[in-house]
Amino acid sequence: MARGIIYYNHTKGRLVRDLVWTFDLVTGELLTMVKGIVYGEVAQIKRNIKQAKTCSVSKLHDTSFKPAAIRIDLFGKNTLGDFVPLDDGLPVISEPFALRLRTSKLTGWRVQPIVSIGVNQSWFPKRSDIRGDLANPKLFYLEFTGNGGQSHARFDIANAPNECPSCHKEPMVCRVCGHRNWPSCVRCGKWSLFDPKDPEWSNPKGFVLKGYPPQEQIVEAKQWDGRDFFRADGIPMVSKNAKEWLEKTHTFPIAFKPAVLNIEGVEHKFT
Repeated sequence: MARGIIYYNHTKGRLVRDLVWTFDLVTGELLTMVKGIVYGEVAQIKRNIKQAKTCSVSKLHDTSFKPAAIRIDLFGKNTLGDFVPLDDGLPVISEPFALRLRTSKLTGWRVQPIVSIGVNQSWFPKRSDIRGDLANPKLFYLEFTGNGGQSHARFDIANAPNECPSCHKEPMVCRVCGHRNWPSCVRCGKWSLFDPKDPEWSNPKGFVLKGYPPQEQIVEAKQWDGRDFFRADGIPMVSKNAKEWLEKTHTFPIAFKPAVLNIEGVEHKFT
């Protein structure tokens, strides 16, 4: 049978490096590799999400979100980092880092006082060697307010119409907002991709996805507002200036991965 294929083109455009980077928190075993210190971790996260549904094609397309409230339980070692590592990567920051960030000239961020602590197992009042700043730490959510746009124009669809293979009522790739209708359809709930290696999550009538996710995140410069903290395709990103400032001020525990910027059509802004 002719199966639908979704190709991700990661080569078109004029791609340049060393201008934008993906931003992530160091978690799990990697924490022992950050200056030889294991930082406090989070056991549980309870979130209420406010979602902005602004797509003109379908109200089911969630084009953006931000937490309305975050409640966490702290546990682990007795050193509070600038960021509290969370399993889902939410950027929760300490008060000292929030104050330090306010002295910078970086753009595209907002400190939100929406974080509360349920159980704090990282502070032991009977032990004199435990730092007092963990007794009642003030934590904040760091919102990335910059916009890096969507790269949905890089998706090409062949052998089938651009629609859910089951209900035929939702586009697989929305050409307006960039919403991607997988691994399950937002309307009918059925799996929309085909992967014989993972039959429990595979639809025999589904699309084959090729070339995605890319090894390097691609940011479209035409849609990037130029801010230092931004999101592209929902992924938190930073500019070169932000990366250098975070490294210079020894911010931890964070990690950077190189990304590429497509400057086609706006070369004059970067050359």
